[in-house]
Amino acid sequence: MTVPPDFPPRPGRPAVLAVAAATFLVVTSEMLPVGLLTSIGPDLGASAGTAGLAMTVPGLVAALCAPALSAATARLDRRAVLVALAGLLAAADLGSAAAFGLPALLASRILVGVAIGGVWSIAGGLAARLVPERSAGAATAVVFGGISVASVAGVPAGTLIGDLAGWRAAFAVAGALSLARLSPCCCRCCPEPAPRACGACRGCCARRARGPASW
Repeated sequence: MTVPPDFPPRPGRPAVLAVAAATFLVVTSEMLPVGLLTSIGPDLGASAGTAGLAMTVPGLVAALCAPALSAATARLDRRAVLVALAGLLAAADLGSAAAFGLPALLASRILVGVAIGGVWSIAGGLAARLVPERSAGAATAVVFGGISVASVAGVPAGTLIGDLAGWRAAFAVAGALSLARLSPCCCRCCPEPAPRACGACRGCCARRARGPASW
């Protein structure tokens, strides 16, 4: 991922990169079956077309869940939300790897859809709150750069892993990466509304209010 030259090198950078990792992983998990359908279908006793529901279901669920999740998490610490979504995505990918029937796979893919909806409901607006105003554009670009990286690297890598070790291995690796992202998700951000923020987050907001020099 190309980092813009004005992207801040200070405490906001790890937080922004953690959110970018979230967009990368949800898009990779969503699109992962694209190169694996011809392997998934026969293994689960379904046609490749029927196995294609593993692609359709997460998108539909995400579209339905995103507005509700946005409202439900509006007063929650974004760190806690991202950690929960990372855990859910990891469970969904590992569940997909262990699925021994199409219904079980689709149940796991429903969880992927919930995670996708959750990430997209907060990712766009979160980047600007992690950095000073002057760096908001660059931070947002980095967060959404995760989509491009997933498209050109994540999904092809998953297909390669599927060819070499089987489609279950591809989902298992995606789940392991989501688990590895749990710690970086514990980043500094300012929940909305500010009165509900924890002490650490209030301190973060106060430092940003004093300006870039104190951030």
